[in-house]
Amino acid sequence: MNIKVTKHVEQLKKWKEEIELLRKIALKTNLEEELKWDSPCYTLNGKNVFILSTFKDFVTVNFFKGVLIKDEINFLIFQGESQQSSKTVRLKSIHEIKKNEKLILDYMKRAIDVEKSGAKVTLNKDPLIYPKVLLDYFNKDHRLQSAFKSLLRGAQREYLLYFMNSKYETTQKSRIEANIEKIKEGKRLRDK
Repeated sequence: MNIKVTKHVEQLKKWKEEIELLRKIALKTNLEEELKWDSPCYTLNGKNVFILSTFKDFVTVNFFKGVLIKDEINFLIFQGESQQSSKTVRLKSIHEIKKNEKLILDYMKRAIDVEKSGAKVTLNKDPLIYPKVLLDYFNKDHRLQSAFKSLLRGAQREYLLYFMNSKYETTQKSRIEANIEKIKEGKRLRDK
C-alpha cells in the first residue's frame, strides 16, 4: 500500500467507499501502487497497467492497453471518442462493484497478462486535421504552434476534437484562446 494513495483516498468526499473497495481488489494483483494524475495507478515494472478514477456520476477502472484484453462479454468501453488504446469499466455504486468484484479482479489479471506479454497497441496514425481557426492562431503565434506540435499525438487529437466539436467559428476561437497557456505549458486538455 502506497501512503500517498492512502492519504488521497482518505480525502475523497465522493466515491470514497467505492475507491476503497476497488483499491482492495487492485491490491490483490500485487502490482506496484502509485499516485499518478491524482489517482491510484497500478504498474508492472514501471509500466502503467490500470488506474482508478472518479467522475461526477461514476468511478472507473481504466486499462491502459484495454483494446488488447480479451473481452468476450463487452465489459469494457472506450472512455472517449479519441481513445485508441485504453478501455474502461464504469461503475455507479458500491453495490455494482461488490456484484462484479470477481469479474473486475479477472480483468485486472488479464491486463497484467497483456503487459507481461510485451504486446503493443498499434495506434491509428490518421493525419491530424487542423481547423482553419487554429491555423490562423499558429500563423500569429509560432510559439503556440511549436508547443502544440511538441505535445503527444493523443493530446493533440484531444485538443483538435474539442476545438472542432463546435461548428461555430466564434466558439472554436474561444476554446482555443482558453487553452493557449495550457498548450504552451505542455499540458493536456484535461490537465489543471
